[in-house]
Amino acid sequence: MDRLLTRLPPSIRKALRPLDFRRDPYRGPIAQSVHRLAEAVTRRRIEADEVLDQLQEAIDRTDMAAEFAHFACSWPPGDAVERWLGPRRYQGRSPELVVGLQLFYLMPHRSEPPHYHHKMASLQCVVSGSITCRQYDRVARRCNDVVMIRPISQRELTVGETFRMTDRKLNAHWFGSGSEPTVILDFYIGGNALYETPFEPESTRQPSRYYLDPTARPDASNLIAAKELSPEEAYARFANRDLLSFPWLA
Repeated sequence: MDRLLTRLPPSIRKALRPLDFRRDPYRGPIAQSVHRLAEAVTRRRIEADEVLDQLQEAIDRTDMAAEFAHFACSWPPGDAVERWLGPRRYQGRSPELVVGLQLFYLMPHRSEPPHYHHKMASLQCVVSGSITCRQYDRVARRCNDVVMIRPISQRELTVGETFRMTDRKLNAHWFGSGSEPTVILDFYIGGNALYETPFEPESTRQPSRYYLDPTARPDASNLIAAKELSPEEAYARFANRDLLSFPWLA
């Protein structure tokens, strides 16, 4: 099943995620925290920032390198970049809550293409290797396929260190490996149960990851007009390049 899915184009794999009902391959303490937090969201007892704060506390209590050592030394087949660990859609009181736990696998000098998120919050943690991470605030939509973003930070992260985003803060990011293979744990949660009033309230977009090009020069207000890209365009342009080969424009 994994080999079949990895042969599909990124856009098809993305569309199939909510239909993936395979047995969870990881059931450790981080997964247990994810299930507990998802249940709290369905009961309207917790907000996005609180979800990420509590997951961060669980990560701080866990030896992340040891916890995910098996997955970090057992890479997915072929050229797969993502490996599923937990539920794609939480089957609780709100079917509109999308939850995922997965790993990103990056060979040296590769990157997960730059993207922003709609109606979602996420937290990522390095479990082996190291990354460079660039983060941006999503400020406004200029037109149907251009988003205005503001560069905020470029950081180097090693094992156990995290970065996060919500629908309204640090919403766009771009991260890539250095000189060694790198594995990153990725948690995401989103949907109407989490965001009744999202950043783009009139948008018909589904809660998901949307790729963009942040390489244009900032204007006088330090805003970049970032054109949206299809997954295929984004991976072709950015995935096989060292992130640091693109200048940090801020």
